[in-house]
Amino acid sequence: MIGGMKLRVSRHTDKLEALRAFYRDRVGFAELGRFVGHNGYDGVFLAVPGTGTQLELTSGGSHPASEPHPESLLVLYLDTQTEIDAMVARIDQRPVVPANPYWREHALAFKDPDGFQLLLTCNEDDRPPLPLRVEEYGGARDELRSLFELAEDSPTQLASYLDDGRVLVALMDEEVVGHLQLTETEREDEAEIKNMAVVASQPRRGIGRALVAAATRLARDESRSALLVATAAADVDNLRFYQHSGFRMRSIERDAFTAATGYVAETSVDGLELRDRVWLDLNLDPVMQIRRARAAESGALLALWERSVRATHDFLTESDIVALRPLTKQALADDALDLWVLTERDVPIAFMGLVGNDIAALFFEPARRRQGGGRLLVAHAQQLRGGELTVDVNEHNRAARDFYVGLGFRVVGRSPLDDGGRPFPLLHMRRPAPSNAPAPHAR
Repeated sequence: MIGGMKLRVSRHTDKLEALRAFYRDRVGFAELGRFVGHNGYDGVFLAVPGTGTQLELTSGGSHPASEPHPESLLVLYLDTQTEIDAMVARIDQRPVVPANPYWREHALAFKDPDGFQLLLTCNEDDRPPLPLRVEEYGGARDELRSLFELAEDSPTQLASYLDDGRVLVALMDEEVVGHLQLTETEREDEAEIKNMAVVASQPRRGIGRALVAAATRLARDESRSALLVATAAADVDNLRFYQHSGFRMRSIERDAFTAATGYVAETSVDGLELRDRVWLDLNLDPVMQIRRARAAESGALLALWERSVRATHDFLTESDIVALRPLTKQALADDALDLWVLTERDVPIAFMGLVGNDIAALFFEPARRRQGGGRLLVAHAQQLRGGELTVDVNEHNRAARDFYVGLGFRVVGRSPLDDGGRPFPLLHMRRPAPSNAPAPHAR
């Protein structure tokens, strides 16, 4: 039989101070102590309130920090929604969308400085999750009028758009418990949540979030760039809901709710006069994906290489770039180069070439740098190769050197000339194999 026990969870990081400030000052974990230079390690101990559990953060040693994984989560169960709201205000950053559909409906997720997700959910409702499904509605809109009227105070306005767009419904045991109307806007690449409501008997059960998540997936599948919604400035609960769902305030439409637009004068919401409308939007950034390069893309990748080089290799002259262009074209066509592309909507925004365990090429569209794609490609290389990784970086390209250092690479040598014998010194960098490295994937 096991006696008394306490739990301490340890996380290694390359951003100790930033991570310490995030969990101590913004999340609210109390600092219990710290150490510096202990056998090459620095660290801090934080108490998870009300649990007896500690979170230890360390840096140093010979191993780099782990790459963030969308399923490696720290989940905090708070007692009330008020406590969640207070923590969200302290964190003060835009939520992200968890990979797991359950957490998309039942928690708020935020990235910490390392990129791992912190999830906040509530203990106050111990009822089991609803047996809920969301699907497109094909029946008569009048059958849903009572739901529409929960979200629209003006009969005139409701009549003007009731039959517009598409409607998603949330079903529980074949009973409609919520709906969301999705309509077109003046821009083809945007869609609007025109009307949404949940039956009064099922509040705070994740139905609204499930509907918004379904609408978001639908908009993304249609390659929309943004999802819009408008709500009353006086409706604080609605503003909180949409911001918790990742929407940001876009604009304010003054005097939108007046007798002239079909609303009863001096209407109020929780004591606040109904006057102005707030527009919010959710940016639907396309998901980045990695795949093998296609033969037909060689010309596009050569052009991408040149744009990247011109933006980052300011030590090269025009004649240098002209001389390198045919050599790069030849290298891209060489079967010895294991070529991978990072895409959005299947359009390459970066590419990586591997020769054995060496990252022989890594180039980005200039506008897509510093958006996490480089980490994704290096992580993909690690997954493919399993062992140590090497890379040669132009000594004058300080940004590239700092990028690889941040991923755990270290300079192990220097050559005064590049591979073509030109006077561009190269730094030879290496990252050891992770202690938990998987077996290399078959190519």
